[in-house]
Amino acid sequence: TRHDAYPVLGRLRAIGNEPRSLVAALFAEHPYHSDSARSFGQTCLRLAGGEIENYESHFRRLLACDSLNGLAAPVHRAIRRASREGAGLPVNYLRLLKDLWAWKDYPAHQAYCQQHGRDDVKTRWAQDFWQAPAEAINTDPISEPI
Repeated sequence: TRHDAYPVLGRLRAIGNEPRSLVAALFAEHPYHSDSARSFGQTCLRLAGGEIENYESHFRRLLACDSLNGLAAPVHRAIRRASREGAGLPVNYLRLLKDLWAWKDYPAHQAYCQQHGRDDVKTRWAQDFWQAPAEAINTDPISEPI
């Protein structure tokens, strides 16, 4: 419960800071961080594996969220799924924290939020989830020799 978490949240300076509290809870569920993940959209793509169509509706619901409170549940579901996958599916928690600041337009990080708004985060996540890999984009069948 939350009152049991206050000592830990206090050490993390996360009491009263919804984005930090959420990321702390997510990390407690799945403590595998990597700077290599571009965004949470890429993490979701890796979660989908070869079954992107099956995961797409979950990802669309995630992008439809306009509040941090609404976003918390679908992100937590994704992290629980990542936890089942194990250490092979790390999350870039620092990037996720910054994205959550922008999602909430968090006043303590006004400069960051002005540069990276919620719509920017949604766009980046969508690009990382749906955009074709560079190899597929660079293959132009018309320019191939016959």
